[in-house]
Amino acid sequence: MRKFVLSNGLTVLVERRKSDSVAVEVSVGVGSVFESKKQAGLSHFLEHMLFDGSSKRPSAFELSNAIEKLGGELNGGTSNEQTCFYAKTPSKHFNVVLDVLSDMLLRPLFRKEDVEKERKVVLNEIQLYRDDPKLHIWVLLQKQLYPKHPAGNPVYGSVDSIAKFTREDVVGFHRKYYVPGNMSVTVVGNVSSRNAVAAVKKYFGKMISGRLQKKFIAGGLKQLKPKVFKEKRRILQSYLVLAYKTPPRGHSDSNALDLIHAILGRRSSGRMFDEIRNKRALAYEVSVQNESAKSFGFFAVYVIADKKNLKKIVGVILDEIRKLKDLKKMDLDEAKTFLEGDFLLEKEDNLKRAEFLDFFNHASDVKDALNYLKNLRKVSLRDIKKAAGKYLGRNYTLVVVGQK
Repeated sequence: MRKFVLSNGLTVLVERRKSDSVAVEVSVGVGSVFESKKQAGLSHFLEHMLFDGSSKRPSAFELSNAIEKLGGELNGGTSNEQTCFYAKTPSKHFNVVLDVLSDMLLRPLFRKEDVEKERKVVLNEIQLYRDDPKLHIWVLLQKQLYPKHPAGNPVYGSVDSIAKFTREDVVGFHRKYYVPGNMSVTVVGNVSSRNAVAAVKKYFGKMISGRLQKKFIAGGLKQLKPKVFKEKRRILQSYLVLAYKTPPRGHSDSNALDLIHAILGRRSSGRMFDEIRNKRALAYEVSVQNESAKSFGFFAVYVIADKKNLKKIVGVILDEIRKLKDLKKMDLDEAKTFLEGDFLLEKEDNLKRAEFLDFFNHASDVKDALNYLKNLRKVSLRDIKKAAGKYLGRNYTLVVVGQK
């Protein structure tokens, strides 16, 4: 992997691989953590708008079809801290990918009628999230974990803010954040560094230089007592998340938390799944999530079950977390083997590899991505127990969307 910075400030990451495909991800350093109350959801709204048409391809169909007719895929996504646009095609169409991505990001039409259309789409999306407990509970969780930090802001914004967005709001936001010094292009596939950089310069090199002085506010870890939030609905199952605030990705304990995740949550052989479902039949769906970003993080156990089992499930979760103090070397070795295998299999996909490199380049340092397995191997049993004791203690946050 090689990293370049063009004269206009645009970062370019290139990793050549023997492959029939090429994946490109363009990342913009903006998300809900940078929005004011009035702008809530504008990063996500703008992402939608960029798929509505460009100067060269004035319709959503023409943009998507330019990639999809080649057998490829084109999509995007917004998180708390980033907005990403990506495409994957056979390698010979690399220049088409850059042409489409640069066209939609740098020369959008931003028609007033598209603002009104996307307003309806995003308002429907908000209702979808609110209707679906599987989605809604994660929004509730971040609000409870980070009530005074922007990480608690929903990526989709609010109904009130979405209803008031104007074309001028969208254009101004795009002009401010979509500048070279706040963007990166990651290329993974059968393309040389020389050719990749030359092509990126061709399509993105004429962007006017610009850099943002952004301040990331670290998410506070201090929580003095357990917090419980419950919401009742007319549903047939209850949804539960028990979570802890953890440090950002760049922290030295991040790799230890990844390994704890592997111990507790590696599919059906993870301790949480094994205890809650396999042994006790208290629930059907059990999973563990370890979320880490540049400014915040959280570790969560997620369960869907009947309300009569929730108290027992919370007890099991806390018991399994307490048992981490008794881990043996064999447990750590298995976790390392799992993570290495899972990493190698998933990152065979060029798009997954591009996402991985781009994420670390944003959240900590791209060198951490290149040394990820090496750094995992260095984690000791003492490191694991120390991290578990430090972050996964008594002061959890419990969110339940439960049956009436």
